[in-house]
Amino acid sequence: EGRAKRCLPGGNIFRNVILARDRDVFEVHRRVHRDKHSFSPDWTKPFAMDDPIPQWGFSVGLLSGTAQLPIVEATFDDFLTRKWIYFYHARADEYFCNSTQYRLAPINILPKNGTVEAETFAQSSVGYDLPSHLWKEHFMSSRFCLVVRGDTPHSRAFLRAVKVGCIPVVVSDAYPWYAPSLPATLNMSDYSIMIRERAFLQDPWKELHRATQLTEKSIRQKLDALAFAQRVIFADHNESLFVPALLKEAWNSIPPSQRVVGCVDWTTGKKSRCHE
Repeated sequence: EGRAKRCLPGGNIFRNVILARDRDVFEVHRRVHRDKHSFSPDWTKPFAMDDPIPQWGFSVGLLSGTAQLPIVEATFDDFLTRKWIYFYHARADEYFCNSTQYRLAPINILPKNGTVEAETFAQSSVGYDLPSHLWKEHFMSSRFCLVVRGDTPHSRAFLRAVKVGCIPVVVSDAYPWYAPSLPATLNMSDYSIMIRERAFLQDPWKELHRATQLTEKSIRQKLDALAFAQRVIFADHNESLFVPALLKEAWNSIPPSQRVVGCVDWTTGKKSRCHE
């Protein structure tokens, strides 16, 4: 609020808007100031930069960066036809916030030959960069898509996986609270699989193999939830629920005691007379 007032004469207006972001800056701010032990020290510096001005807001998650991919409805029949178990390809780069070790672990720390983990690796498309045509082909032919923390806890790899009906397997402890996609409607754990960062570093392919050992019932439930998430997240879905989900987030972000139905003076946030 103070920053808004210093920068703009009408800064108080910004205090009374609802802020939709790719991440939950309000939850980040709360944890930085009240619960610093709830996240890795790797994120202390970038998290400290998230300082929300408005009173209210919510996370929509990442919404861009998937234009080159079609929406492929998540179904069990389609899941069974896919060639690869896992898809994961990364650049051989250095990543910020101590994330390089996580990003490269499934490529550099390989399972021992003759193990079930080695069989899972052999049936997966995992490695460094692929030519663009192969990348798309392999990605859309994979059952599970690995999403690993990078320069931030969230990743467009998650959004791309949802779009093509590939079950996201997430290695990012902060992701579920840092950048949930429309959380008043969706529960990230319903349509993805979470692997703890520490366990992943110790033995990445042990954890990746274990993550795929679901019963048929569990896989069907994940895929049903994933198909629903596609409708909620993507506005261009034929049966999109994005707009009602967005409105629900906006309404739920306001504390019940401060919700006003009718005309509002947005400079003060108080109810006022309606003018035609």
